[in-house]
Amino acid sequence: MTPLLNLLTFATPSSFRVRTGLLLLLVLWSLPSLAQRERKTSSATRIADQYFDREEYFQAAEYYRKALEANPENDYAAFQLGEAYRAYFAYDQAEAAYRQAKQVRGAYGLQATFWYAMMLKLNSKYSDAKIVFEDFLDRFQPATPAEEALRARAVLENNGCTLALQELKKPEPDHQFKALSAPVNTPNAEYAPAIYEHDSSLVFTSARPGSKGDDVDNRTGQIYSDLYRYEKLGTQWKADTTDDQFQRINTIRNDGAGVFNQDRTKFYYTSCWENQGECALYVTTLVEGRWSKPERLNENVNFPRYDTKQPSLTPSGDTLFFVSPRPGGFGQNDLWYSVKSGDGENWEKAVNLGGEINTPFEEISPCYYAPERTLFFASNGHEGFGGLDIFAARGDSWNEVDNLGLPFNSSRDDFYFVLGDAWGYLSSNREKGAGSDDLYRFRRESEESLIASIDKDSTEEFESVTISGKIVDEDTKEPLPDVKVNLNNQDNQPIKTTSTDDSGVFKFKNLPADSAYQVSVDEDSDPSRRRQLLIDGMDVEGSTAAASKLLFENIYFDFDKYDLRPEARKVLDEIIAYSKGNPHVQIEMNANTDNIGSDEYNEKLSTQRGQAARDYLIAHGLKKSDLVIDARGEGNPLVSNATRTGRQVNRRVEFYVIGGPDFVANAMVYVVQPGETLMSIAKRLNQKKADLMRMNNLTDETVEAYQPLRVVRAGNNIIAPQTMDVINGTEANDGYYEVEEGMTLYSIARRFNLSVEQLKAINNLTSNEIRVGQRLRIK
Repeated sequence: MTPLLNLLTFATPSSFRVRTGLLLLLVLWSLPSLAQRERKTSSATRIADQYFDREEYFQAAEYYRKALEANPENDYAAFQLGEAYRAYFAYDQAEAAYRQAKQVRGAYGLQATFWYAMMLKLNSKYSDAKIVFEDFLDRFQPATPAEEALRARAVLENNGCTLALQELKKPEPDHQFKALSAPVNTPNAEYAPAIYEHDSSLVFTSARPGSKGDDVDNRTGQIYSDLYRYEKLGTQWKADTTDDQFQRINTIRNDGAGVFNQDRTKFYYTSCWENQGECALYVTTLVEGRWSKPERLNENVNFPRYDTKQPSLTPSGDTLFFVSPRPGGFGQNDLWYSVKSGDGENWEKAVNLGGEINTPFEEISPCYYAPERTLFFASNGHEGFGGLDIFAARGDSWNEVDNLGLPFNSSRDDFYFVLGDAWGYLSSNREKGAGSDDLYRFRRESEESLIASIDKDSTEEFESVTISGKIVDEDTKEPLPDVKVNLNNQDNQPIKTTSTDDSGVFKFKNLPADSAYQVSVDEDSDPSRRRQLLIDGMDVEGSTAAASKLLFENIYFDFDKYDLRPEARKVLDEIIAYSKGNPHVQIEMNANTDNIGSDEYNEKLSTQRGQAARDYLIAHGLKKSDLVIDARGEGNPLVSNATRTGRQVNRRVEFYVIGGPDFVANAMVYVVQPGETLMSIAKRLNQKKADLMRMNNLTDETVEAYQPLRVVRAGNNIIAPQTMDVINGTEANDGYYEVEEGMTLYSIARRFNLSVEQLKAINNLTSNEIRVGQRLRIK
């Protein structure tokens, strides 16, 4: 949490600590060993205490560390070292210091146990944190109301670890979640984004050098914050330098956390420049292209002698949500609202949002989202991942409060969540950011959610791996069938897809072990709606057997059709029999088209062909998890598309046996040429007519030109050599071309490197009309 956010969070200067947790310790922990802090006599400890009392935590840590080096049994120095590290966000070091204080088991052992567990949680070590929290709860016997509250807090944090472990089992939506680049994010604090226009124009708060006051707040050690405006131009963020006097709202003290009304003519925001730093809400109005002098809202909103901050507004502009620790609340900071009466800024008496949302701890940064009647807010008083988490309150009275989960929440502080039309923003001090707090951007709609990433280093001892898992409904825990599951490479490029079967199970079998994989599900995810998927177990099973992929056979389709032909059904029946006899294998399907039609149309058509084959296989007893499908469109032709015969061969679905090295294919395709009969084909190939009829599910001897036929395989060929001779020959060697379905003068002219005018001239055509079967000169 940023220094200003703490300033806007706590009621009095005595509570301006860098972490909410530190305040919690001072307020709730009343054990004599801590309330009456023991001063050790070493000079290093005395100097460290002086720095700590002045809130100069970095320097304090240096001297506590020296005291601890001189005496490793100094439990006070170890505990205070943890306190100093925690105060300036050094959670890894704080974890180690609290662990040492806990192990000494002196006067600070129990307190150290609590904060050691908290640091484990903030460092995403949820399973370890649960063990330590439960140890603390077993040993801590509260004797006062304050200590009872602390025990309740430990229970809450322990439950939060359980929640985090459960949330990590859920698919993580791909919202393109990413920190904003410089110059928006800096090594300083950036937070509280307010969307001005088109999702890419922001007003936010920053404690960066160059603020109006350009001075340091002695309570926080940070520069006083200002409001800044930036807009996204192309791929770059640039400062908005519009000359409209917006910057007049910044003062020499802390300013920030605001919201625009719906038509962007008013801006409600927080400023802490009056009454010795007391925070209050103000409004400025856009009049003739200039922002007016700010007006402080009335005392129904700005309750005297208590902070009021972080406004949010309904689209109608008649309800104002905000944060305040004023009397009548449930905890340290609560969410309140006030309703406007009449014109102007006549706000009525504030109303607390109640105990479903507010807790004895911190609730901040409200954001009302009207389309779903949802109130987003941040809290460390509900079960969460670490520090502050973002929650959504839904229902008629907002009595359904849900943690937003990944990627919006982390083990650190996440807050100031806002939604635009297509994009949203939030603030977080999660790891690997640019500064103490940063702004993050995410796409609202996500069609894919990450289940797992498999690093190739983890499977290097194997030749092949099988990835499997089970997906259930989050609420009922019932298996979810027909969930589309995707296997992608390390660059998130698709490899293949499958679906969960009736047991909610999915599998990707016999994959090469020398590659990294990502597994995701298709999920329509929006943070304004609840998610329902839960991963009930994932397994990566290695094998010393090499990955294998053998072609079973192809099935072929008529032009612009996805109906299954008779010989295709025969192939599918053979696949079903083979798969049932070899349950360890998986069948991979690759659907393809010819090159006639647009890319979009062919992609749709190839998907329909694959789906028709998949539906047939499932209807006849194969499990959905035994099938994987890849719709490749026209991008993977077997042969040239220059001839009608070649295009027939390319209109296909391929079937591969994954993990079945004992399989041997026994058929290939032959494309009937004009004038051929079933008998002539049998004689030409030296095969029996009865065998051809059986292999193709034929009820009589009728065949048509360009019809695909299954024939007995010769060698390793998947296409009959006689058909390949036709494909590789010259289609129009007599100087003529026979018009086919779907062809136009333009497409024919382009194929033979002619203009439409040249083609019409050599054929004496007076219009662009042509018919199927018409012979055209092309030379």
